[in-house]
Amino acid sequence: MSGCEVILLSYKKIYLVNENDEVIKAGTWDEAYSKTKNYFTRVVHIWLFNKKGEILVQKRANDLRLYPNYYDSSAAGHVDFGETYEESASRELREELGLNLKLTPLIKIKIKTPTIREWVFLFVGLYKNEKIVLEHKEVSNIKFYSLKHIKKTLNNGKFTPVFKRLFKTCFYN
Repeated sequence: MSGCEVILLSYKKIYLVNENDEVIKAGTWDEAYSKTKNYFTRVVHIWLFNKKGEILVQKRANDLRLYPNYYDSSAAGHVDFGETYEESASRELREELGLNLKLTPLIKIKIKTPTIREWVFLFVGLYKNEKIVLEHKEVSNIKFYSLKHIKKTLNNGKFTPVFKRLFKTCFYN
């Protein structure tokens, strides 16, 4: 990540919310992930499925702040201040994969770990061989995986904690 990108990330406004997803204020990424604060943020994840029922998984770029080189949802990101979850999901899909697809909201869950405090809204969509244009600053690679393969490798692969939690919530309950 370049110095300019770090500076922009430090000023971009995202939602800082409480444990009930009630807005506290607009804040920066640095403020949201400060060890001294107890804010949650709003995040969207998008899973694209192909006709075989496989999920498009992205490998995160190697210079991202959180979980570089980990496997993650098809697209994901923070909800910018002033956006809805739905608007953010569409924007993230366009930014990371260059796609404009119909998305359907699936589940919204709260995730709290030592490094993450997020309200995550998962959206799903159907991929029908549209042209994908990767944003290489965020995504290094993509591949479709079967649910069976993901179940086998979920705990010994390098999947982000949010992806693991979403997958277990959707397919283990």
